[in-house]
Amino acid sequence: MRIRSIITAAALLCAISASAQPAPGSFRQTWEKGPEWLNNAVIYQIYPSSYQDSDGNGIGDIPGVMSRMDYIQKLGVTAIWFNPLFCSG
Repeated sequence: MRIRSIITAAALLCAISASAQPAPGSFRQTWEKGPEWLNNAVIYQIYPSSYQDSDGNGIGDIPGVMSRMDYIQKLGVTAIWFNPLFCSG
């Protein structure tokens, strides 16, 4: 009886999920084409609080990232994507 309930619940979940999909051809592109430089960009993602510590408190910071710019440039990076910055400490 328990297996039958699980199978029924799974089938119901699949049926509900399938009905939540948009109809084919109904999707419209709502964003615009990005800038031309983005097509060939080499993007380097940095989470500053764990990237490089500059003042010895064990928490990475923007000055720490700046101290590694030569290294980042040698990698051929053309854009940096910073993860969200939060106050710490």
